Parts: sequence; C-alpha cells; structure tokens
Amino acid sequence: LEFALKDLKKEGFGEPPLKFCWLSMGSEGRGEQLLRTDQDNAIVYEDPSEEIAPIAEKYFLELGKRVVDILVACGCFIYCFK
Repeated sequence: LEFALKDLKKEGFGEPPLKFCWLSMGSEGRGEQLLRTDQDNAIVYEDPSEEIAPIAEKYFLELGKRVVDILVACGCFIYCFK
C-alpha cells in the first residue's frame, strides 16, 4: 500500500482525496494463508461530495489496481476475478 501511494504521489495523483481504509478479507484477512492464494481486498473511503466523487473514484480505483499488481508481482498472491 505504501509503495502504491508513493508512486501515485510521484506521478501527480497527489495525496488521497479522502480518508480511507484498506481491507484484507478472506483467508488473507484472517491470516490463514499457507500457500499461494488469491486476493480479497476492498477500499472503504469517506462519503465524498458530488464535486470530489469522480476524483475519489479515479484515485481509489487506481490505488487498488496498483496494490493488487504489486502483490501479484511479489509472487505470493494471484488475481481474484470473482
């Protein structure tokens, strides 16, 4: 998450537009992963104003994509397309 946030900032996306929380669910969230497994993640963020909503959506979709790609690149996780 920190790597993705740093990259987004360097690339001009700036800081997150709203307060948010990254959630790891399923076996990942329960700390039950023994071997390679898929990812079940979510981002929950503050309720945006109408003005901020499109900016927040773009930012958090990009953040999620980057975090997932980083985890896959580490070799411990696979994509989950459910």
